[in-house]
Amino acid sequence: MSQTTDLVKQYNRAWTQQDERAFSSIFHDRFSFSGPIVQLEGREAMIDCIRRLPFSSNAENVQIVAEGSHAVQTYDWVVSGSYQARIPTCEVFEIKDGKITRCRRYYDTARLPKQAVEQLQQLTRKPRAA
Repeated sequence: MSQTTDLVKQYNRAWTQQDERAFSSIFHDRFSFSGPIVQLEGREAMIDCIRRLPFSSNAENVQIVAEGSHAVQTYDWVVSGSYQARIPTCEVFEIKDGKITRCRRYYDTARLPKQAVEQLQQLTRKPRAA
C-alpha cells in the first residue's frame, strides 16, 4: 500500500470517527477543501466545519486509486440525520510533505435533501455586519 493510499484511508477513518486529532495530523497547515456547496481554506477551518456538521455520515463501497502525490476515491456517501441519503461521491486528493493539502469533492447536490444543503450552506456563511 502506498503512503498516499494510507493517508486517504486515515482520512476516511477520521471522518467516520469524527477524530479531530487525526484530522490535525493528516491535514497540511494550508489545507484547502472545495465541494459543490462548501469551500474552505486552512486546516482549522476544515476541522471546525466537520465539528459542526448537522448530520453523521460515512463512506461505503470505497475505491481508492493513488499515483505519487495524488489520489482519487469514489464511494457512496451515506448521510444520516433527520433525513437519509446515499450519494455517489468522488474526491480528489493532493499530498505534500506527507499531509493532505487539497481535497476536491464532487457529487450531485440534487441527491442531498434540501434541508442538508441549507445546513451545509450555513456552515460557511459569514455573519452579516450589523
